Amino acid sequence: MKISILKHKSSFGRCTHISADRIYATNENRRYCTKNNVTTNFCRKGAGKDDKQTKQVKNILNKERSTSLEGSFGTEKEHYLLDKIKARNPQTEKVWLFFGIHTANA
Repeated sequence: MKISILKHKSSFGRCTHISADRIYATNENRRYCTKNNVTTNFCRKGAGKDDKQTKQVKNILNKERSTSLEGSFGTEKEHYLLDKIKARNPQTEKVWLFFGIHTANA
């Protein structure tokens, strides 16, 4: 996650908000984001609840992540025929996936 934030800074400038899956909500990443004043969508640890404004920001971040990122995967799978791979062995399947994903990224 640190690398992603640093790449964002070098490309676009200061990173103020980030949205990520739960797996990235480690103590180390939480400390890094707090230290650098980066707002996250991570669930709060321990007792207490988020205030109304924080809750709204987290909801917006979660919604954008799910529609922009995960929605594009489904569209690309359909467009590049990755949902119906017709490979007959594991090696051909990997090649099919490789070219489909890289074509989508191009």
